[in-house]
Amino acid sequence: TTLKLAVIPGNESAIALYQRNGFIIAEELGDLLADGVTRERVMAKALR
Repeated sequence: TTLKLAVIPGNESAIALYQRNGFIIAEELGDLLADGVTRERVMAKALR
């Protein structure tokens, strides 16, 4: 089982927090943001 979350690009504090807790940036594309160009970054962590 894998837990996934999405984070706004540029939110380095959140990305660092999630990475410290075992999440990695996934290859999967996130949703488009309001600007119509930028996509969320999907992060994932395998659950044991």
